[in-house]
Amino acid sequence: MEIVIETRMPDTRHGKKVVIAIAVMLLTIIVSEVVPTGDARLAVLFLHLIALGCALWFYAKAKGYIGHLGLLLIPIFWFGLLILAWLPDKTADAEKPPSIGPTLTGAALLFFVDAIWMNQGGISAILGLAILFVAIPMALFGRERALRAYKLKKSAIWLVAVICVFAFNWASNQMARHRANDVIVAVKAYHQQHGAYPKRLDDLIPVFLPSVPRAKYVLGLGEFKYLYDEARPTLFYVEFPPFGRPTFSFGRDEWDYID
Repeated sequence: MEIVIETRMPDTRHGKKVVIAIAVMLLTIIVSEVVPTGDARLAVLFLHLIALGCALWFYAKAKGYIGHLGLLLIPIFWFGLLILAWLPDKTADAEKPPSIGPTLTGAALLFFVDAIWMNQGGISAILGLAILFVAIPMALFGRERALRAYKLKKSAIWLVAVICVFAFNWASNQMARHRANDVIVAVKAYHQQHGAYPKRLDDLIPVFLPSVPRAKYVLGLGEFKYLYDEARPTLFYVEFPPFGRPTFSFGRDEWDYID
């Protein structure tokens, strides 16, 4: 007697929608940092909220739950995706390959670690090369069509995460340089009015700056550093942690890269 076991792939329709929604969420986060305050920024944040709701809805549906469960998780934002990732998959059975839920969770963690926490992109660079030159070629030359498509979808999710990390880091550094120029203008204006440089950036508030801005919205090394010297104070921020510090010398009136 010949026993034939049919291998079925999980329904990936909702998975595709999750990836698209997360991509929109990441894009709106990046855009919101460069859009000025007002109605435009409010519209961008509203779009982010809609994309988050869509991602949570479709993700819940993909795992066999009602979509309203995802909507209930909107108030906790990204943590809602992590909760759904660890919930048991009601549609899973022994014949199906693993869910893409862990892949989505891993991609979200990659973005958090390599963009928001470390703000480097080093992990993403290595992972991206591995996907392009190892994972994708191996998937393309796989024998089983269904498994090949499944592996390519997982590779695509990781590549989207890698691209988002580099996009976020690039946008953060552009924002830091723009805000640094605003601080430089304020310090020069203070010097022109008082005949001396401020001893700290807080001295610029509120006449020359409403508040001292953050260089970048990251967990570590995201603030401007101001080293006071009576004749040649300097301003710097960290572009590529832990070093990589663009530095502006007020004595020479020029940018330099000290390490």
